[in-house]
Amino acid sequence: MRSAHTNRHDRRPAFAAPRSDRKRTSGMWSGSAALVLILAMRCALQCPFATACATTCQQLAWELPPVECVVDPSLPADRREQASIQAAVQSFLHLASTATDRSQKARNLLNAANWLLSYRAAPEATKLLLNIATTTQRETLRSTSAEAQDLLSQAEALLAEDSPGAQPQAGVAELKRARMTLDAFAQAMAAASADPLDPDDSRRASASLGVLLESESPVINRAARLWVLRLTTASKDAKELALPGPADPPGSPYALLLPLQKCRILAEGGSYSAALATLLLLEERHAAGINDLEAAQRRAMVRLTELNVLKHWGNTLTSPERAEELQWCRDRFDAIRKGDEGDLPDWNIRAFPPVPLIVDPRAAASSPGAP
Repeated sequence: MRSAHTNRHDRRPAFAAPRSDRKRTSGMWSGSAALVLILAMRCALQCPFATACATTCQQLAWELPPVECVVDPSLPADRREQASIQAAVQSFLHLASTATDRSQKARNLLNAANWLLSYRAAPEATKLLLNIATTTQRETLRSTSAEAQDLLSQAEALLAEDSPGAQPQAGVAELKRARMTLDAFAQAMAAASADPLDPDDSRRASASLGVLLESESPVINRAARLWVLRLTTASKDAKELALPGPADPPGSPYALLLPLQKCRILAEGGSYSAALATLLLLEERHAAGINDLEAAQRRAMVRLTELNVLKHWGNTLTSPERAEELQWCRDRFDAIRKGDEGDLPDWNIRAFPPVPLIVDPRAAASSPGAP
């Protein structure tokens, strides 16, 4: 019988399907299969000190590694540093205050809100989507969302229906659609930053995002799917896990972040074996065909999710009868935390814009009322 501990040169967990059988697995394990595998693990891990192991492991903290959310080097310089981002936001607000045309005022306000959601919120939102955000980071994200929503409310007032006899403003319909799109993402960020999630807020935010799931823009569609999944809990219908949408290019962050959300939901529902098996497949899939830096980034994202799954699972194994499973989770957690080969891994994660740029900043810069 295969040992439940992982070999340093074979990082597959003991419950993972053999490589020759991978194509026949979907990453989603049935309840009976998971039970058989757990029983196999228990048989392989008989320990005369099971009760003592359980007590000791439960006393240890499941401490996640410190993660630095680094700036995406592929972004232009003016979209990387927080000081530059804030300067851009202030520039849009200045243009809005000096513009004489209502639609241009609104466009600049929308640009400012867009940059807040896409760039200022990127580090906290990335950590939130990986389920590693601290309370302070969640509060920062909620504050940024509220600031963006205030600007969106101002833009909404400017884009209100024209008075009778007034000439229609150019591009108003486009700007109204952009405002509604940004408002849906701002609501989602605010709702997702709550811990725990508020069911009513999550439902309202998901309903607003629902319209965007039909968007003809692939990037808006993917971003909406990502936030809907982040607002999805294990108690919701399993059909939520199979949201329709366009295929994600291998290099797209959504190609990994979307299935990572599904793994989180599986673990929250108690399907730990399914979540870990899916993470194994994801790590292998995203390790090929990209450079070393990209591979390390994706590996860290998968491993952080795996640590969260193991932590969640280990905290449920409180009875002495589950001591062997708890010890396996503890050993696997420590091995990942320290690095498979004994070296501490690089836990730096690249921040990515959680909301796409929707409003064209070049149009705002050409405002007739700009200085």
